[in-house]
Amino acid sequence: MKELTCPRYLKQLLLHGDNISFVDYDDVEYSARTFYEQSLRLANALRSNLKLEPSEPFAVLAGNSYRYITLWAAAYFGGGVISAMNTRLHALEIRQMLQHVGCRTIFADAETIGLVREATAGFDPAPRLVRLDDVSEDGALTYAELINSGELALLEEPAEDSTVLYSFTGGTTGRSKTVMITQRSLALNFWRSHFNWGGAGRGAVYYLSSPLFHVAGSGVGALYGPISGGKVIIRKTFDPGQMLDDIERFQVTHVGLVPTMLSMLLEHPSFKSSKFAPLRRISYGAAPMPPALLRQMMAMFPHAEFGSSYGMTEAGGPVTALTPEDHDPAETKLNSVGRPMPGVALTIRLPDGAEAPVGTPGEIWLQSGGLTEGYLKDPEETKLAFSGGWFHTGDAGYVDEQGYVYLVDRLKDMIVSGGENVYSVEVERAIASHPDVSQVAVVGLPHPHWGEVVHAVVVPRPGAALTQDMIVAHSQAHIARYKCPKSVEFRSEPLPLSAVNKVLKRKLREDATHRIRVS
Repeated sequence: MKELTCPRYLKQLLLHGDNISFVDYDDVEYSARTFYEQSLRLANALRSNLKLEPSEPFAVLAGNSYRYITLWAAAYFGGGVISAMNTRLHALEIRQMLQHVGCRTIFADAETIGLVREATAGFDPAPRLVRLDDVSEDGALTYAELINSGELALLEEPAEDSTVLYSFTGGTTGRSKTVMITQRSLALNFWRSHFNWGGAGRGAVYYLSSPLFHVAGSGVGALYGPISGGKVIIRKTFDPGQMLDDIERFQVTHVGLVPTMLSMLLEHPSFKSSKFAPLRRISYGAAPMPPALLRQMMAMFPHAEFGSSYGMTEAGGPVTALTPEDHDPAETKLNSVGRPMPGVALTIRLPDGAEAPVGTPGEIWLQSGGLTEGYLKDPEETKLAFSGGWFHTGDAGYVDEQGYVYLVDRLKDMIVSGGENVYSVEVERAIASHPDVSQVAVVGLPHPHWGEVVHAVVVPRPGAALTQDMIVAHSQAHIARYKCPKSVEFRSEPLPLSAVNKVLKRKLREDATHRIRVS
């Protein structure tokens, strides 16, 4: 019997019955049983009303909401393949994605319907639109009409290797690829999360403000708490002031944040350490965590556990974990992303494919039953990514004697200056340790002699007076001189971020290349 399918995990919701599992952005509450039954009706309606085949995609372009999460669950039940799309993309980009996956059904809300109309103008046949906000208009079905048309009955259980999600890469580095994620991949994500973090059970309150179109905030991230007996507070987007108030108001116990979001919370005018009193676990990931910021958080909130992970779209979630037990402020392990999760094989390879010695950086390669089946309609990219029987992540890192993994850069972000490899993350950590630095990003700029040189973009803390010489001198006290920035740009506004709060280095690099010449 093959049991790595998402419906097996969704059935756990019935154990919690009338326990409140979701609080939507408008404060409407939903029980575990209500969510299970509505998601099942929705899955049936996708098949019977919209005539979707189990392998057929439907797109969602919307802000976070309870209804969005039911769409994830409906796909898990076998209603179709969910294609969760970034609402911050240009209409032309969305148009290309819809055409690539061959999508004829789109869910949208009040904030995105105009974008969807623009992206699909001239499509023949026109796609079927479903309004999540229940606004009735010509040619569009409402969510309420759709869900009321579905019967309360289980569909045939999907196969483990059936595709349930099309996820899209490329938010920070370049051209988007369509990743095919299976039932098995997401089911393993549920299992590994429980293995490493444990089910918090009833009384646990999770907070969801990461976008549901991203793998970190997707169906698994939104459903893990309710499946284990807790509830999740849903917010359309991340707002630091609102989050601080919500943690106190709802007695939130579990949060998952990108390091940038943590900095924004700490620097918000309404921040008080007492607002974090209810928290029992603070999880972070998706971008490098400055060790100084992490130690600051651990000192400020000794009552809370800290956990971190490293993952990617192609894995359907995390592949390593730095557990609460690993978070000793005196240990260098805080610089790592932990050790591989159960079932994940990880190796560091040099450019010639040989295994790198302990402590030597190379590309991270993976093997796991949870990895993508490949990129949709892109056999060449798929073959390249899985060359040699391993998945090539494009991330550079190394392992220590205990098997802890340390990220040093995206290979595309690595700077080669005068024949030496400079890892931007290492330089960023050195600069970020300056007490007057709020944000920093490091990129490589072209240079006629050195090939590339290191350029730093720095956002000072309010009221701080920083100079390039100060940043360079501080860097030289922590890293080799050849790694230190040759130019420093100061910004008063925050660094440009993707929808999941990762710094858009590609944009910074392009902007600086046109404006700055380094001698």
